[in-house]
Amino acid sequence: FLLAPQIWEGYRSFEQNVLDSLEALIETGLPKETLAEQEKRLRKVWFREISTPSIDSLDVYDDYRSWESCRGSKIPKHIKNTFEKTKKIRNARLPFEEKIKVGETHSFESPDYSVHQNWIDYLDWEIKKQNAPRIISLLERAVATFPLSLEIWYRYSSFAMQTVVKNNIPKALTICQRSVRNCYWSGKLWEFYLFALELSNSNDFSQE
Repeated sequence: FLLAPQIWEGYRSFEQNVLDSLEALIETGLPKETLAEQEKRLRKVWFREISTPSIDSLDVYDDYRSWESCRGSKIPKHIKNTFEKTKKIRNARLPFEEKIKVGETHSFESPDYSVHQNWIDYLDWEIKKQNAPRIISLLERAVATFPLSLEIWYRYSSFAMQTVVKNNIPKALTICQRSVRNCYWSGKLWEFYLFALELSNSNDFSQE
């Protein structure tokens, strides 16, 4: 959510540089189709970025609107509709994102636990939304920030065994393995892990 703008900006800048280079070659006989194809590719990057909720979603849309205007084009209706959906997702999560910002001194050795409960609140809220990709993305961010948090790993393992395991037993097993590696003292996490291991072994046996 916070780093997405940096990643997308780098990707978009690369494609824009390619487009600029091609435009400079038009007078040398470069086929206009080649230029049009690159413009189409860049527009797809814009669309994907606009579709990804981030703290800078509003600014990204404004930049895209300016880009289309400079090219004498209007924003397609489907992109406008996508942005409205993205904006709703972004606005709903922004208050949580503001509360989980860790201080500059945060590190693995000295985690900033002043925001730990804010992470728990955010996770519980997101889990209730039942959007698996978003939940997993947030859980991964949470365990990266607090790798030894039993509360966070419990939520991740519980989610894995309730949801992920239905479609991907190996992935659920991997999550549970990571949880006991980081919080080896938790009997409940070991219970999740052993159950996932049993399911994995049973699945392997049934496929033989």
